[in-house]
Amino acid sequence: MAVYNIEVTTGERLFAGTSDYVYITLIGAEGESERTLLDEWGNDFAKGTTGSYSVKTPRTLGELFLLKVEKDPVLLLAENLWFCSKIVVTTPEEEVILFPCHRWMSRGELVELRGGPEYVIEHWKDDDFYGFQFFNAVNPNIIHRCSQLPHNFPVTEDMVKPFLQEASSLHAEMKLQQQPSGENPIFLPSDTETDWLLAKMFIRNADSMQHQSVHHLMNAHFLVQGFALATLRNLPLIHPLYKSSLGVAGSLKLMARAHSQTTYSSLCLPENITERGLESVPNFYYRDDGLKLWSLINSFVKEMADKYYPSDNDVSRDSELQAWISDIFTNTFLENGSSGIPQDFRTVEELTKFVTMVIFTASAQHAAVHNGQVPLGSYPSEHFGEPDCKQIIKAFQGDLSYLSEEIAKRNSELTLPYEYLNPAQIENSIGA
Repeated sequence: MAVYNIEVTTGERLFAGTSDYVYITLIGAEGESERTLLDEWGNDFAKGTTGSYSVKTPRTLGELFLLKVEKDPVLLLAENLWFCSKIVVTTPEEEVILFPCHRWMSRGELVELRGGPEYVIEHWKDDDFYGFQFFNAVNPNIIHRCSQLPHNFPVTEDMVKPFLQEASSLHAEMKLQQQPSGENPIFLPSDTETDWLLAKMFIRNADSMQHQSVHHLMNAHFLVQGFALATLRNLPLIHPLYKSSLGVAGSLKLMARAHSQTTYSSLCLPENITERGLESVPNFYYRDDGLKLWSLINSFVKEMADKYYPSDNDVSRDSELQAWISDIFTNTFLENGSSGIPQDFRTVEELTKFVTMVIFTASAQHAAVHNGQVPLGSYPSEHFGEPDCKQIIKAFQGDLSYLSEEIAKRNSELTLPYEYLNPAQIENSIGA
């Protein structure tokens, strides 16, 4: 028999406590515990208190990396939210593991917690984790397949050969014109630990600036602001497109330069992945989850568009729709023809693709670089009253729910789950 000691802390916020039942399930590398009710004498989860409990299992669960926390009602009492601050687990091996929560839980909700920071603390210097972050952390948009090294990056094959996988070579990419010098050193894993770590930190710092200024602030917030303003200026409240999309000094130079180079294809995830040459890179969960989400959103938009626009001619004749896309081309993309942004819509397919891009950018893409609040596929009020539209929305929400379960199942088998594009974690649009 193995005993896990549990300490659950309720937050200090007003009305943070609850009288509901709270259940916990421990998940480790070698199994999981039964769903266990956390219950002692008295008010277990009062504001600002820490309660002590125990979970017993037939044997140890191995490395503990995930908790499931559920809150169920007591009899027929009214809804009673709970703000869980943190949960601390002491294993039979006397290892103390912190699972931060810092969130409100509603009745019937299931929250999965993991002790992720400990992994980062232990592995942040590792080269493989450093590379993993460029694919599955907050900025999965910067990495591209490199077929030829830049002329001002004078790396030779001999420099990197000891660090490449067996049978790998960079001979084809090594077409160099600049020679390294004392002022332009090349840093390698074989350098001193501090030199190599400092070089990686410089790259991460530049990546952080690129992420916040370009991919988060400009390509999510500011770009979607252009879509929103064009919607307000050109589409009436009853327009189907309006209802579908409702809710919507160095840094400035960086954003201006990046925006002038932004293309339509870079905003459309399937084309973006292809252009970056990342179709077959393993363990790229942003791509895997993102493409599935893109497909679901595209199917949803196509069904809606087909209902309101039976033919391409109907699209061409919608003057409000044409004014909307013209506004976006003129005021958001500053009439930059090289961007590939359409200046008008001639077919239902063109409309479907563009609206898919807008929804994906405002919801899934923003979640990947920020993550947030109202679940994707939810509407704050009932904008669509037609029965067939309601059925389309219901089917879309069902598809999202299925994908959410699929991602959760995969994540349960990963040491570092990728959760940013789980539909349950994606807001309907940008919050601010």
